[in-house]
Amino acid sequence: MRRFLINIFLFVCLIGLSLYGLLQLHTNFYVKKFTNINKNYDIINLGTSHGNSFNYNMYKIDGGKFHRRGNSIYYDLQNYYYLKPHLKDSAIIILPLSYFSFGLDENSTDRGEINPFVNDFYRYLPRKSIYSYTPKREADVYLNEIKLNFFNLFEKSKKKEKIEISELDRNEILLDKVSKRVESHKKMGMYSSPQPNIAYLSELILDAKKNGYKPILVTTPYFKRYNEEFGNTWIKEHYYKYIDTLINQYQLVYLDYSDDERFSPNIELFKDPDHLNQIGKEKFSKVFFQDLNELGILKRIKLK
Repeated sequence: MRRFLINIFLFVCLIGLSLYGLLQLHTNFYVKKFTNINKNYDIINLGTSHGNSFNYNMYKIDGGKFHRRGNSIYYDLQNYYYLKPHLKDSAIIILPLSYFSFGLDENSTDRGEINPFVNDFYRYLPRKSIYSYTPKREADVYLNEIKLNFFNLFEKSKKKEKIEISELDRNEILLDKVSKRVESHKKMGMYSSPQPNIAYLSELILDAKKNGYKPILVTTPYFKRYNEEFGNTWIKEHYYKYIDTLINQYQLVYLDYSDDERFSPNIELFKDPDHLNQIGKEKFSKVFFQDLNELGILKRIKLK
C-alpha cells in the first residue's frame, strides 16, 4: 500500500512538472520582457505600440521598452509598479501617449467583451493589479497556454516566403491605410470616459515624482496625412485638452513630435500612418535623446 501511494505521488509530481514545462515552453515575447529582467534601468518607456519608436541600443543607455500594442493607461500604471524595483535612482519614465489613449477602458473592451487583451497580465502581475480579476479567467489562461504549447511541439516550422515590395507600392499601401486607421483610432479615442485614465496617469506621475523619477510625456511622429485626417478640432478635444491639464498640474516636460517637419512629411520614414520604420526610429531616437540631453535630463547617460 505504501509503495502504491509513493508511486501515485511520483506520478502526480511527474504530471505536474510536465505541465509546468509545457507552460514555460513558448511564453510570448511580451511576457518574457517582464519575467526575464536581469538588470536595473536608467530609462524605460511604457505606452502603446508607439513606444516602439525608441532605440536605446544606439546609445550607452540602460533602457527598456515595455510598451504594448493598444495598451491602456491602467496597465501602464500597473506595469510601472511592477518595474519599480528595477529602476535606478532618478530613472526617466517615458510616457508615450497616443491620440486614442484617453478613450480606452482598463481592459480594452473596445475589442469585445471576450478578448485576449488581459491574458498576458495574468502571467506576471499580482492578482490585485488585474482589473476585474477572476480565478476562472486565470485558470483558463494557464490551461490554454499549456494546450497551445503542447500542439506547437508537433507543428513543423514553416518558413515564410519574403515578398519584395517596391518603394512605390509600399507608399501606395501606406497611403491607402490612412483613412481606415484614423477611423479605427477615433472610435478607440471616444470609447469610454477619459476621467479614469487621467486619474491613472496622475497616480503614475505623482508616484514617479515622489520616488525621484522623471516622468516625461511624449507624442511620437505621425505621418502628415494621419494628422490631417484626424483634424485639429478632434485632436484638441480628445487629446491635447487632457495633455495640457496634466502638464500644467504637474509641471511636466512634454515633447511633441506628432507633426514635426523633420519626420511627418517624409513617407520614407514610416511603415504605416502612425509608426516609424527602422530608418525613422533611428532618426527619431537621435533627435529625441539629443533633446533630453539639451534639457539636462540625461546628465549621467553618455550619448555615443
